[in-house]
Amino acid sequence: MNLGFVPFAGWFVGSALSAAQLPSLIAAGLFSLFGHVVVALPFLLDLFHLPADSFDLFLAVDVLSGRFASMVAAMHTATIAILGTFAMVGGLRLNWARLLRFVAVGLAVSLAALLSIRALFTYGVGHEYTAYRVFVGMELSMEPAPSTVFEAGPPAERGRRADSALERIRQRGALRVGYFRDRLPFAFVNSSGHLVGFDIELAHVLAKEMGVRLEFVRIGPEHVVGCLERGDCDVIPSIALTTDRAAELAFSKTYLDQTIAFVVPDHRRDDFNSRTAVKRLESPRLAIPNVPYYVEKMRAYLPRAELVTIQSPREYFQRSEEFDALVLSAEAGSAWSLVHPEYSVAIPRPDIWAIPTAMVLNKDDREWRNFMNAWIELKQKDGTIARLYDYWIQGEAAEQSTPRWSVVRNLLGWVP
Repeated sequence: MNLGFVPFAGWFVGSALSAAQLPSLIAAGLFSLFGHVVVALPFLLDLFHLPADSFDLFLAVDVLSGRFASMVAAMHTATIAILGTFAMVGGLRLNWARLLRFVAVGLAVSLAALLSIRALFTYGVGHEYTAYRVFVGMELSMEPAPSTVFEAGPPAERGRRADSALERIRQRGALRVGYFRDRLPFAFVNSSGHLVGFDIELAHVLAKEMGVRLEFVRIGPEHVVGCLERGDCDVIPSIALTTDRAAELAFSKTYLDQTIAFVVPDHRRDDFNSRTAVKRLESPRLAIPNVPYYVEKMRAYLPRAELVTIQSPREYFQRSEEFDALVLSAEAGSAWSLVHPEYSVAIPRPDIWAIPTAMVLNKDDREWRNFMNAWIELKQKDGTIARLYDYWIQGEAAEQSTPRWSVVRNLLGWVP
């Protein structure tokens, strides 16, 4: 019965086992189940490249199926004892007609039960993957400021360009915030077509407190310096602090630490979830964002690895067969794993490598930098940044609020 969970898990996630895989399942399953099922099933799920999260489903239903299995085991033991006793005293006689009739009825009942269960799970029980839909359906947690999104650069400003960002913001009545595409969960377009995310909501909070509207400007990583120097952007949130960036940009005080991790297929997470396992890899091919500072740090950490720079995590998932893993922050990787549930985030413990992030500003504008440092200090003290972190990155308020199934509510209808 426990072994049957593996093909069920494959069907459940839309990756059914083929007939050619069944002999391997039987051979590996029978031997592995001599140990504890808690060890055997994760091994089998990895063996057939099925999502490790499926095991959580097994644990949830094992409360019921385990009791049924215990009942069948007790019946088996009692039956063997009775048959053995009759055989020893010479009272065992075979009635082939009754035996064949019993086998036929048993097979018919079993087939009918299996077909009924399949029909129930196919048509009566929803098994749609919902985590992605919940994530991309997230909206801002508070009332937004009036905003406009420019995907091809903002309109040119008329008149004399003020030297201070604070003065420019007051003149135009708008705060210009740069953002990057594919920056889950910091900036992305949700299923309703709205620009949302941690960075985006933080910008709404800032604009509302300044009493101005928002203008979001989509930029590429190579345009950060030019965007700030021309005044196309007043601020760009959540940029990783590096030595080379600090030489040409002004960073606000840091307000968020991210953690370096590996995004890997589920069945390979054990190859990357510890320092020992990662160091043991011969020559892994790793995709990594094009940030020279962190490329060099990873090259020093894994000198035998082949590092391939990419512009967007989306490239890794489109060409995943070319790589062993994607180097990304655990915070961003967790969001991408909701989009691609067959992938997991692995942190090579005990090596917790923190990435400080901050807002970047024009390096020649000290007044604006002082203002932003003071504002970040205030938002840390009043819990705004922590609350947004919990909402967008921890996902604490993003779960569907459907109540648990209940006999009293769903079956008897005694309560709404």
